[in-house]
Formats: sequence, C-alpha cells, structure tokens
Amino acid sequence: MAVMLGHPAPVGVLPTALIFGLAEAAGFRLQGVGLSRQATDAAPYVVNPVALFLPTARRRRRTADSPTGAVT
Repeated sequence: MAVMLGHPAPVGVLPTALIFGLAEAAGFRLQGVGLSRQATDAAPYVVNPVALFLPTARRRRRTADSPTGAVT
C-alpha cells in the first residue's frame, strides 16, 4: 500500500510508510490506555482509506478549479 501511495519513488514511499507506522504505533498506545485490542488493531485500517481518499480529492479539486478541466 505504501508503494502505491508513494508512486514507487523513495521520496514518496518513506513518508507514506511513516504514516502507516505511526498508525500502528497509535494502536499500541491506545491499547495501553484501555481500549480493546480489536479497536486498536483497526487503527491502520482506518488510516488506509483516508490516505487513499486525500490525494484523490486533491486531484479532483485541482481538475475542477482549472479553466479547461485538465490537470496542469
């Protein structure tokens, strides 16, 4: 997933992998606070659709804002 979002370039994959790693770590931290294991195991899976949605929404907004309807 990180490679898909990072557009197979090290500069793109590294921040994407860090985001997923932070989501995994946040799940472990939340488990220490007292949330159930099932809820904390879902943290990376919640980040995944959000990470896929944001670049798509940004691209669509750029396309809608351009006068010709094409991405520049």
